[in-house]
Amino acid sequence: MSLDVKVPAAGESITSANVARWHKKNGDPVAKGDILVTLETDKVSNELEAASDGVLEILVGEGEEVSIGTVIARISGQAAATVAAAPAPALAPASVTGAGGIVELKVPAAGESITSANVARWRKNDGEQVVKGEILVTLETDKVSNELEAPESGQLRIITPEGEEVSIGAVIATINSSVASPAAPVAAPPVSAPPITQVAPPVSSPPAPQAASAVATPIKPDLSIPVSPAERVAPATTSNGRTSRKKMSMLRRKIATHLVNAQQTAAILTTFNEVDMTAVMELRKTCRRIL
Repeated sequence: MSLDVKVPAAGESITSANVARWHKKNGDPVAKGDILVTLETDKVSNELEAASDGVLEILVGEGEEVSIGTVIARISGQAAATVAAAPAPALAPASVTGAGGIVELKVPAAGESITSANVARWRKNDGEQVVKGEILVTLETDKVSNELEAPESGQLRIITPEGEEVSIGAVIATINSSVASPAAPVAAPPVSAPPITQVAPPVSSPPAPQAASAVATPIKPDLSIPVSPAERVAPATTSNGRTSRKKMSMLRRKIATHLVNAQQTAAILTTFNEVDMTAVMELRKTCRRIL
């Protein structure tokens, strides 16, 4: 079983994000809660954590710009033998029923300067069954508005109601993945009817396909399909010893755009005009002698 790592929504006006830095390498074992990647937008910088234990498979390399909701990595479920060689310290037992468990829904980090968020609206009710990928709650900060999705399917238990302000990392709800959704009613077996023999009409053989034209139509590449890390090229960085040139981050590009726009629209230019005042000064001296 594999878990997709998607780019979360970071606000209504933000449609894409830049993969700034991977904190883990492709194929590394990760534990639940480990920081995997840093995403940069034109407003905030987010860090995504691992939702479960497993082996990381990176699909999008550093420096790439992807749209919201794009799968940038996968975490496979082969975590039991590869996560750590040393035994884990004993923890307080969680309330687990059957083969499933309790999945905590925490407030994600939304930037260095953001320390709290407001629970604006719950999309699901307390005790309702949710499906993996459904939008559960809308969180509002002083900069952006985020929507959290269900990491697993199960029964939702809301801990923090609407209108409450919570800190980053606080648990606002839990999902009991051991509670299965109500099964669909089983349809009654159809009543067997006496077989009816039908004579199939003669089928004429289809004509042979025509040969393809010599000039093939170019196929437009699908940019929504992520390319494997082996096929990607790292962003080029040139250096002459004293200075280095590399691709700007999305945040710096946005700042540069606003600076150029301000330079083109704001009155920040001072104009100097030179005037020859020799004749005026001579007239002034003459007037002084007369007086």
